[in-house]
Amino acid sequence: MIRQRKKVNRLNAERAEKRRSILQLLAGTFVVLLLAGGVVLGVAELRNPETLPLHSVHLKGEFIHVTESDLQGVIASSKLAGFFSSDLESLTNRLRDMPWVDIVAVRRVWPDALHITVIEQQAVAYWNDNELLNSAGHTFKPDKESFPHGLPQFNGPKGTEMQMLERYFTMREILQTQARDIDVLTLDARRTWQLTLDNGISIALGHDDGQQRLQRFTRSYARLLNEKQEKITTVDLRYTNGFAVRWQVPEKTSATADMGMKNHVQES
Repeated sequence: MIRQRKKVNRLNAERAEKRRSILQLLAGTFVVLLLAGGVVLGVAELRNPETLPLHSVHLKGEFIHVTESDLQGVIASSKLAGFFSSDLESLTNRLRDMPWVDIVAVRRVWPDALHITVIEQQAVAYWNDNELLNSAGHTFKPDKESFPHGLPQFNGPKGTEMQMLERYFTMREILQTQARDIDVLTLDARRTWQLTLDNGISIALGHDDGQQRLQRFTRSYARLLNEKQEKITTVDLRYTNGFAVRWQVPEKTSATADMGMKNHVQES
């Protein structure tokens, strides 16, 4: 009898424990659902354009090719509304798509403002026929009427932008020892280099060792060619120990004489 009573008590205790577990689970689920419902309602309220409406947009940047009115036009057409409901990613992408815009940073400032920083592209060269090249080696294509004046011209295959930019700065540093600069830098499909100086002299560098060949040329330029630069048309540096110079041909000189106006300079 005693053993049977103990068994009944144990069964009753187990049933009570199960009921408590079920009640705790239901209570926890109810709290989670209540909190989730509150979050959903809160998010919906924050996404309501009438909740915390934006009252001001502040633009920051130094604008030369991009006008503040153009930027304001893009911002206005983006239909900004509430502090949390406005699509800042879309606005950022639209501003970045403007031809002269390089970097855009948009941030919310509590409780009702946007701060937008815009950095313009910095063009360092013309790229082929209708593009510009920036200091990071990236091309961009604004209206040709907006191209700045006085940049060097780069002509090269797609994908060589950074290579040409690096080579330009290296060769420019060498040439400036003789107060010369580069007007045109060309890398053709066969990967041969050619450049035109600011005094009109065309220089053929070939495939390899262009830096050493240019240094050799600048040494001879200082000793032999500086005073005759106005008469030089082309310098061919594709020789192991020297280079060839083609001189301007006088107007009365025949075409036959023109073929003999090419002199070789041998390095000692």
